[in-house]
Amino acid sequence: AAQTVSVGQNATFTVAATGTPAPTYQWRKNSVTLSGATSSTLVLSNAQLADAGAYSVALSNSSGSVVSSAATLTVNAAGQTIAFGALAAKTFGNAAFALSATATSGLGVSFASSNPGVATVTGNTVTIVGAGSATITASQAGNASYLAAVDVPQTLTVNKSDQVITF
Repeated sequence: AAQTVSVGQNATFTVAATGTPAPTYQWRKNSVTLSGATSSTLVLSNAQLADAGAYSVALSNSSGSVVSSAATLTVNAAGQTIAFGALAAKTFGNAAFALSATATSGLGVSFASSNPGVATVTGNTVTIVGAGSATITASQAGNASYLAAVDVPQTLTVNKSDQVITF
């Protein structure tokens, strides 16, 4: 039967056959023999997009051979999420600081500031340029194997620095 899995999941195809003598099995993908795939079950571990295709099995014994109808394997890009924790409040005049976030895909996360008058972001470094608040958004656009992650926004509050008057 046809199967749909996401990248990284397993797909399993099974055939049941009887005969005397017992039949041998040879799995195929898109009509091409799969080396070493000679049991009644074919397990594709950690499926990748390239594993998508039509799978069939050739059964043979001394009485003859037959090829099963094909079962289609569809492999979809996997979902991913971003872990990006709350940001501590800062004070105008504080040093630049590094952001940290991770995507379950292992792909790199990018950051953006909603208010460059308060904070600018270069790579994963935030530079405070004024008092106020800015939303820092963590993003991961995905690739051929992973769908884009849902953006994760965190509010950065930058307090005014204490005024120092010297006479």
